[in-house]
Amino acid sequence: MSSWNPDVYRTFSPSDCHWSLCRDFIDRHRHLFPEEQVVALAHSYASSQLQMAGEADQISRLVPGQLPAGTEPVPTGKEERSCWEREAEPEFRQSSWVLESEIAKMTYLKPVQVLRTRDEIYRSLVLVDSDFDKTQLEFDRLGLGRLVVIDHVSDLGHCRAVIAVKTSEKQFSLSVALGSTVKKAKQKVKKAFLKEMKQVCYQIVSKNPFHHPGNEITRREDPAKQIEYYRSIMETFSKLPIKQDLTFSKEFSQVEREELKRIALELNLTTCIVGPKKNRKLKIMGRTIPALAVVERIVVHKDPELCELYSVVTPSVVLSGSS
Repeated sequence: MSSWNPDVYRTFSPSDCHWSLCRDFIDRHRHLFPEEQVVALAHSYASSQLQMAGEADQISRLVPGQLPAGTEPVPTGKEERSCWEREAEPEFRQSSWVLESEIAKMTYLKPVQVLRTRDEIYRSLVLVDSDFDKTQLEFDRLGLGRLVVIDHVSDLGHCRAVIAVKTSEKQFSLSVALGSTVKKAKQKVKKAFLKEMKQVCYQIVSKNPFHHPGNEITRREDPAKQIEYYRSIMETFSKLPIKQDLTFSKEFSQVEREELKRIALELNLTTCIVGPKKNRKLKIMGRTIPALAVVERIVVHKDPELCELYSVVTPSVVLSGSS
């Protein structure tokens, strides 16, 4: 709990009722936001609650000298009773709950600078298309740490795999699985990880998967002569602010994929290889903003462009505000 004193911000003499609502809000949320921000939110919260409770002229009561000529201020005691009596009304409680839900969204999506607890990892980790490799790539982009798979074979031949987040200071184990071989243990731990993280992490799901025909480039005859054609496609793709992944079909050879990858890197595009060994495809990652930002812009800001591309699945377990 932060040690700063909220009362130093009571500089414009608000009513006792207004300040009481402010203090309650600050006490609940002071550990979630910077000092000045939580005070500003508290005053907005208190004003909105008093207005919803029927105290429409609350603002004029807060600032001395702003009342119309000849108007007597309402005694503090009467105002205190009226707002707290109205607080018990169902409509008032419901409105308060809605605002608290919005605060919870902001809190859950609040970025961190250093990971210190598992709850902070859960808030930073976004599952992408229920795919471990995509999720790993997105998490590593945040620069908070690395999502890794660690395998271990005991002296008795038991195989164990762990998925963990490694930071510069600490390692957090998230999922563990056993298998008869290292490969099977890794497969099991990835499935366990996705299942467990769906309970506590946000998920984004592409509405138009990367293998959609409209986003897959087919191989033309003699790609070496068509290289400028593929380059122009990638240049156009790179200029889009938000886009779906772009995939080059399995007909491209490994040598051709390497040449396409080189062009993509020149354009500062991120690439990866997907698909089974006999059907490898070069994929260019389309989204230019982190998955965590996608979630925030859809859940909090209702971004219409991103809503067209992705759907968001909220966690089934809501984490507490404290770490």
